[in-house]
Amino acid sequence: MTTFDFRTRYPNHAELTAIVQAWAAAHPDVVRLSSLGRSDEGRELWLLTVGRDPDRLRPAFWIDANMHASELTGTSVVLGIAEDLIGLLAHPATLRATSPLHALPAHQRALVADGLFYLMPRMSPDGAEKVLDDQRWVRSRPTFDATQRLHPRWVGADIDGDGRALVMRQADPAGDWVPLEGFPDVLRPRRLEDPPPYFRLYPEGLIEGFDGHRIPEPHYLSDNDTDLNRNFPADWQHPTKQAGAGPYALSAPESRAVVEFASKHPNIFAWANLHCFGGVLIRPPGSHPDAKMDPDELALYRQLGIWSEALTDYPAVSGFEEFTYTPDEPLHGDLTAWAHEHQGAFAWVVELWDLF
Repeated sequence: MTTFDFRTRYPNHAELTAIVQAWAAAHPDVVRLSSLGRSDEGRELWLLTVGRDPDRLRPAFWIDANMHASELTGTSVVLGIAEDLIGLLAHPATLRATSPLHALPAHQRALVADGLFYLMPRMSPDGAEKVLDDQRWVRSRPTFDATQRLHPRWVGADIDGDGRALVMRQADPAGDWVPLEGFPDVLRPRRLEDPPPYFRLYPEGLIEGFDGHRIPEPHYLSDNDTDLNRNFPADWQHPTKQAGAGPYALSAPESRAVVEFASKHPNIFAWANLHCFGGVLIRPPGSHPDAKMDPDELALYRQLGIWSEALTDYPAVSGFEEFTYTPDEPLHGDLTAWAHEHQGAFAWVVELWDLF
């Protein structure tokens, strides 16, 4: 259906645009393409609406991905879902044999075919472009709007000109790393008995505002201060309490565009927010224990979790009880909390794979 194989290579924004535009042009009876807005750098925030008679409002399933710039797998998954849905609706006789839809019983395929799907393959196109073009790690958006820019901070860059921004080593008698035996280009954590040389590791880049003496600690938001998944208005907290929150809720055009669309489409009953770390399914609540959740709603989530675990082999966990970074310290301003608490959707974070 498209000449670009997004299943084997991550598309940049131009390639992604060509894919979704080709689908919309080839299948106007089942696909609508719209832009929810533009990023800071002017890239369209593409949304595919897929379904038989796509202009007819009915209960809809929203799926988004790549709000974290380096988590590119989500984009390919959303595009794969879109391609399979289009195949089911437009070419059911030639549906890919490897498609999960192909394995469904006929009555379940009929339910899917009658559904409506809002698919956002890439929420942070600016960040993804930096990752793909510069091989630089970006948490979410490659924009630094902090007011206190006089403080030294790391800015990722390709220092050695090899087309990748990775890590740098610096010899230091108090360093935490030593060369791996037999592989001097590889470092491992230092043990007490290890002889020198010792090294420190830093992100490849430069220190903006360096005073010549103090090296700042690298931080995952050193050069992109707003994390889209902390910028939504559900229990939003100031950056002094929640890193990455942004100066105010929905300060980023990407998060604002999603909320504006979803608020006008209360027919969204289910929401999947795709990420790329952990191999786990995370459900609400994210701010309080299960004991404080409505028992009927909790029972439904638990049943959905049982089905999902059977289908994916991923564990289904409570956001607050099993997935906080620090015990009893909830994350604030995340998208699925907003979708669940403000829109009443059954919302899940899907962490697509587990490297370890």
